[in-house]
Amino acid sequence: MFKRLFFILIYLFSWVAFFELARIFFLLSTLQIASQTPSELIFKSLLYGLRMDLSMAAYITSLVCLFVLSGIFIPFFRKKRIYIIYTGLILFIQLIIIVADVDIYKAWGNRIDFTPLKYLSSPKEIWASISHLPVFWIFLGLLIVYLFLIWIFRLMITRANVLLQTNNNRGVQFLLIVLFTGLLIIPVRGGLQLSPLNQSSVFFCNNQFANNAALNA
Repeated sequence: MFKRLFFILIYLFSWVAFFELARIFFLLSTLQIASQTPSELIFKSLLYGLRMDLSMAAYITSLVCLFVLSGIFIPFFRKKRIYIIYTGLILFIQLIIIVADVDIYKAWGNRIDFTPLKYLSSPKEIWASISHLPVFWIFLGLLIVYLFLIWIFRLMITRANVLLQTNNNRGVQFLLIVLFTGLLIIPVRGGLQLSPLNQSSVFFCNNQFANNAALNA
């Protein structure tokens, strides 16, 4: 009865783990600054950042909930291929953002926002801003990391896919998934408070770098 719900939970927390690893990557990539920040604050950035990681993971998982919900009645949505393709697309986008975020922070001292989008209409300006970087090696590293991570996600989805094949208690399963999907609004908003989650929600100290590290790119 709870097998499909377990699949969704596994998928959700796999993304939370991914975003925590992304934060560690950010810290290692900015080690010169991170080494000057108290280790206690570095650890807290991982802890406080979980709130935003869970929010982003809930966003990504919400569509998977609809796939799983449809799979209760439509066999097509029980196929692992759907979840692997969806995950692959989201993962590719996320990795590009994460890598770009690090370079933007090194150059401007700010985490990534909508500012780079204004340069999309001018390819010359884009190239001028990245021409000094080892673009080939960055893309090669990005490809290797992507292939490794999609292999991990594929392995996880393949093993967990058996949870989607049960046909028992369809009505109860349907209600459980509908209820869980509705409850995802809580982590998406960052809690039950009146104001939704924003950047300042994960700021926890007077150290700007530690606060920035807590953000999800």
